[in-house]
Amino acid sequence: MTVRRTQVRRQNPAYRPATAPYSCVVMRRDHRVVSFAKNACTCAVLAYSTASCARPIVPRTIPPVVLTPAPPPMEIAPVLAVIAAEVRDARYDVRSIARVTSDSAGRPIEQRITTSGVVTIALQRSADGAFRGSGRVDSFTVQMASEALRLDSVVFDAILDVTSLRVVTRPSLVNECDRAETSATALAREILLRVPSAVQVGARWVDSTIAFVCRSSVPIAVRTVNDYVVERIDSREKNTMVHVRRAFIVRMDGKLASPWRPLEVSGVGSGAQQIVIDAVRGAVQSLNGASTITLQLIDRSRASSARAQRVVQQVELKIERRP
Repeated sequence: MTVRRTQVRRQNPAYRPATAPYSCVVMRRDHRVVSFAKNACTCAVLAYSTASCARPIVPRTIPPVVLTPAPPPMEIAPVLAVIAAEVRDARYDVRSIARVTSDSAGRPIEQRITTSGVVTIALQRSADGAFRGSGRVDSFTVQMASEALRLDSVVFDAILDVTSLRVVTRPSLVNECDRAETSATALAREILLRVPSAVQVGARWVDSTIAFVCRSSVPIAVRTVNDYVVERIDSREKNTMVHVRRAFIVRMDGKLASPWRPLEVSGVGSGAQQIVIDAVRGAVQSLNGASTITLQLIDRSRASSARAQRVVQQVELKIERRP
């Protein structure tokens, strides 16, 4: 006897074939079975969603960030500039402007003095910076308000040793007081520097010198203490420029023991200069500076009372090396 499905469904409405490809059974939370017809894809998705909702949510673990330490900075070797020991005929334009203020009977008197010249120097340095050299000052001029002084050429010798800087004319003068030749050689003194054979940035050295000059017939000892510091070094393809700052203090003492006019001179001063040195040629390339010196002059020609006069001298100095 063949039983048709239609008959079975009529007798049992809940009947579903075991191999029904389009049926799906889902267990509800109240443990009731719900069966309904769906296609295979819907049943699979529903089953996966039900299983997914049943699993606990596991938080995602983020791995910690590991910071790699930076490498230590590279040590850069300091630039060492070797200063040439020999200077061959370096030629300079030197210009000095002095503003002199003095008091006379309670009234200030101001005067402007411009000094210029062309200085040529050749020298040989030793390892400690001392040197021997020679040179010439050409076209020397001193210009004041009312008069001018000119000198064509002066030859000189220069020696810088441990304690003193000597610049003397050739031939030597019998009396150096108030001579135009000694004023001309004073321009060369500013270019004659004590420089070590090799320097680097931050290098520092100190020296002191004693020089003797004569002004207004008064022999004066000039003591100078120089403090040098290398601020930077510019290395180029063909040359190396060393930038040096020089600060200095000056003390001046002199006395004229004349029976008709005894005179005493004392003074102190200070200044600073920016100097550029060509290490390859060993010569100063440029120099710019300023200084102030205060002098006290005491005239003891009167037995009853001494007369004092105060003189302030402010100087601007500019030196440029010619090509």
